[in-house]
Amino acid sequence: MAEAAALPADAHLVINVDKALQITSAEEAQKQGEAWLKAAVQSGDHSLRCFGLCKVAEALCLQKDFAAATEKVKAARGIAEEQSLEEALAVVKLQTARICAQPGGNSNQALDMAEDALQSFQRLQLFRGEATCHLALGDMYASLHEKDEALRRHKQALAFFRRVGDTSAIGVLQRRIAQDHLATPARPGAAITAAQKAVAAYQATKETAQEASSWIVLAEAQGHGKDASAAKESIGKARDLFFALQDPASEAKAMEVLVEINLRNDLPVEAVTAAKEVVSIFRQAGDQRGEALALLSVARLLLDLDPSSAKRLTNVAHDMMKGLRMEEVKECERLQAECEHGEAVSKVQHAIYKHRDFLHVPRVLIVDPGGRQKLQQDFEDFAKAV
Repeated sequence: MAEAAALPADAHLVINVDKALQITSAEEAQKQGEAWLKAAVQSGDHSLRCFGLCKVAEALCLQKDFAAATEKVKAARGIAEEQSLEEALAVVKLQTARICAQPGGNSNQALDMAEDALQSFQRLQLFRGEATCHLALGDMYASLHEKDEALRRHKQALAFFRRVGDTSAIGVLQRRIAQDHLATPARPGAAITAAQKAVAAYQATKETAQEASSWIVLAEAQGHGKDASAAKESIGKARDLFFALQDPASEAKAMEVLVEINLRNDLPVEAVTAAKEVVSIFRQAGDQRGEALALLSVARLLLDLDPSSAKRLTNVAHDMMKGLRMEEVKECERLQAECEHGEAVSKVQHAIYKHRDFLHVPRVLIVDPGGRQKLQQDFEDFAKAV
């Protein structure tokens, strides 16, 4: 501890910059930010106050409170510019770019601000800052559907994080790279490799939730590679981890991904089976809202296969939604109408099949008076059956 206290001021500053840039959860970011703000009040350290404000802003962004995050960043920028704090200002620029990149924000301004932050970190020779900027830029380009540039930036970030030896961040980047490859259907093999590396990284850091999420990305890659069996196994591992974390919502989400994978691979029966598992997960968790929505999803899948069963499930979902006063009840009513239509169509198709012998009648029967009378009677019988 004495050695840590004896570190020069610049060394402490670099350590704090690294902490300010570390990828964390909203809860961890909030906790770190508040600790820095408290310490800044006691010490009068302006840099620490800037970092604290930016870290709290990061937490607010993760909680989708962008207006409050903007106010925190504005306050941090004012302090950094007034006190000529280069390192703090670079962090402020990056956090500002992240806010601008959110849905409804200014994507061009976000890219410009992130590039500006990158140049600042390069000038200051702060490698984690460079890596984090490349990561942010990769995410921005991915949201703009510029796949190749997103992949290039994420690979640059990965190289920097390897340089600083951050295994957790390496896991983040490998998963991002897997998702970049998934955006290009022709690259399932590359996506599988990157996702496997993400899983391995999180196993090393013992970050269970992140490992589970990486198993899901691996399953998606395997699904794109037409290996539905391997995808099911990966989803099973993700589900086991989420179950251990007592996170039924994420467990259900994993099974919903399996539904999509099965549908993509022309496995409708397996998709319905997976969708029913989602219903069971929500039921066991006591989540009636989730159960009702899951029932509606199963009904949609069954609509073309078995409209009568779909109708029964939709009726159950409708009653639950009505009791819970859910907005989705209107969507449920629309599906009920589709089920009734599908049921009627199914009956007609059955009747047509049953009387298929009367749909292709030889011309001789039509011109023959006796044949015409017989044909007319058969047709009337058929019409009544329909």
